[in-house]
Amino acid sequence: YSTIATYGNGAWGILAQSVGGGGGMAADPSLPLYLPSLQAANQVAGDNSLTNGGNLSVELHAGGSISTSGNYAHGLVAQSVGGSGGIAIVNGQLAIGNSYSFNYSPDAQYYAGAGGTIIINLDAGSYISTSGKGSVGIIAQSTGGTQYASNGSIQISISGNVIGGTGSDAAGIIVSGGGNSLVAPNTITINSGGFVQTQ
Repeated sequence: YSTIATYGNGAWGILAQSVGGGGGMAADPSLPLYLPSLQAANQVAGDNSLTNGGNLSVELHAGGSISTSGNYAHGLVAQSVGGSGGIAIVNGQLAIGNSYSFNYSPDAQYYAGAGGTIIINLDAGSYISTSGKGSVGIIAQSTGGTQYASNGSIQISISGNVIGGTGSDAAGIIVSGGGNSLVAPNTITINSGGFVQTQ
């Protein structure tokens, strides 16, 4: 069996990230989570595929587990960003999005590529468990531009257990961005035997 266990504030279990156009993570992961306005940039016509985020797939098989103990210690964070960005500090919070949503630069529209598809599967007998304040079991985000970019859908299937932390800002699953009218919609499927809850 595979086990990931972390301890301490901001000690995430897994960060799976694909950023098109430059970026990544430059922040303190123990800060409170902030999800800014998404898909805000109107991409200009033309091929902006070089700034697209890639597709992500994460699967936790039977017997596999991710557990965290600490404030804002999220279990699994999966993010695909088009047009640069990722995770940064904005107004003292941990902002997750693309560059335009951080600073609203008018030039950002030229680099507003699409976020990719995100697929997350938890098999029966697997679990993600967080126990600290503001901790989230699964955070999935696909973000990019609006007018010409078509962000991939977020597809989450739960046959195991997902347990978020404590407090008003904790959650089992948070989905941000993703599918729109141009692509398949986002889906969260809780299969027989699976459950999602907070502490």
